[in-house]
Amino acid sequence: SCDPKKLVLLHTAVSLGVTLLIALLDLFLSRQIDGTGGLAGMQTRTILETIRSMLQYGGSIALPFWELGIVYAAIWIARGQEVGPKGLLSGFRRFGPVLRLMLVQGMLYFAVAMVCIHVSTFVFMLTPLAQPLMDAITPMLEETSMLDPQVVIDDAMMEVMLEHMSPLLVIVGVLFLAAVVPLMLRFRLAEYLVMGGDQGAMHAMLTSWKLTQGNVFALLKLDLSFWWFYGLQLLCGVVGYANMLLPMVGVD
Repeated sequence: SCDPKKLVLLHTAVSLGVTLLIALLDLFLSRQIDGTGGLAGMQTRTILETIRSMLQYGGSIALPFWELGIVYAAIWIARGQEVGPKGLLSGFRRFGPVLRLMLVQGMLYFAVAMVCIHVSTFVFMLTPLAQPLMDAITPMLEETSMLDPQVVIDDAMMEVMLEHMSPLLVIVGVLFLAAVVPLMLRFRLAEYLVMGGDQGAMHAMLTSWKLTQGNVFALLKLDLSFWWFYGLQLLCGVVGYANMLLPMVGVD
């Protein structure tokens, strides 16, 4: 058995250590790639880029399973049962069912997102919210040859469209949150059921749906009480992906 505090510290230390190691390797490979210029270094660049991509994707895939290890340990501790450091690897031991659960939920949320985008676009185009966008792109469309059956959206037109599509993005975001948050709360127990070892992905989702019936608001209140935790997670994500997020807001 292991003290719960030591178990959490071990989990955190391994998470930070692996993240730091991947970041250092990524920096090292990036510098090596920058130093292989010209056609002579094309093969070397390809190999290094492949290794770099595998490290990034490998870390992204392994992290959720590692995080489920601490969930498994917490369940056992709450039951008054003993759990050691090996319990943190339980997410990898249940790799198949957990992966299927993630894929099923991912496809479900993707389908919800597509429906929200379709509905939001329909609402956006049928309201005065779309008028600034239409006023901006109409002169560009008039310059396009009427004989050309295809309208080519160049960089200039795309930039103008993005500038006037903020209302659409707001509608999509609000509609998606309104649709997906209740679903996530209804499936909240699925991971715990899968980690228990006696249920598959679909059965765990159905069981979670039944168990959370009438308790969605209570779960939402529980989540909101941990706003500081989710805020720190968001901050860590912003810091970790700053190299991709900063160019999106115009910071090089």
